[in-house]
Amino acid sequence: MQRPALGPDKGRQRPRGRDGAHGQLIDSGSIPVEVAPIRGVPAAGTRETKGGNVRLFGRILGWLFIGAALASLAYDLNRLAGGEAFTLSPLGQVWFTLDPASLNLLQAIVERYIWAPLWGPPGIANLLLLPAVVVFLVPGLILLLLSYRRPGPRRWFRRS
Repeated sequence: MQRPALGPDKGRQRPRGRDGAHGQLIDSGSIPVEVAPIRGVPAAGTRETKGGNVRLFGRILGWLFIGAALASLAYDLNRLAGGEAFTLSPLGQVWFTLDPASLNLLQAIVERYIWAPLWGPPGIANLLLLPAVVVFLVPGLILLLLSYRRPGPRRWFRRS
């Protein structure tokens, strides 16, 4: 097979900007050249990066936790407006007022099928005694901080 005669500018790969870095065809004169995608570089025009879905799930779950913390705080402030003294409600009390059957079911499952000492004082029982605002706010903030996306591209090495 005979190769066509190429001039000084023909047949070279000249990607402009991000074009050509993701398997697109580059027209370099008369011969289209396909450039292999660069690993770890998002395609042009997309916002999706490595771990984007996990980051999105973390942000959604973090905001749900913060919403639950705000709802618990609103419940405590409502009790204050009703004439009671201001106290932060324990998680166990809030859970028991919402659905006592599920709390009893969780206790039965943990004690029978998982590990009985897990429910005791050093485990879940202590967690249920903590204020609900704190129990929801701390994991929510941690999830939001871990799933925070820094603005701009992270470039470790400059391309020339």
